Amino acid sequence: MIKIKIKQTESDCLIEVHGHARYAPIGKDIVCSAISVLFLTLANSIYETSDALCRYYKPDKDSKTLYISGLDLAGELAINFFRTQTNEANFGSS
Repeated sequence: MIKIKIKQTESDCLIEVHGHARYAPIGKDIVCSAISVLFLTLANSIYETSDALCRYYKPDKDSKTLYISGLDLAGELAINFFRTQTNEANFGSS
């Protein structure tokens, strides 16, 4: 299961993506690929349209972290595209 957590203050945001969808073997999973593409698109959108500082980390093969500092309106709009109502989302089977 892929878990996404968003933690936000007034000017900073931390987005963590952990896990695997288990739709297919690692490296061939289209659900994981879709989440990765959306995550990197979010990071690139904030980098290109916002004055916020973005830092992308990949601590291991099943985790991605995006830290955004100095969040402005453009960055906030990009994050809201990715956000769920509860600030946590799960994708795939457990």
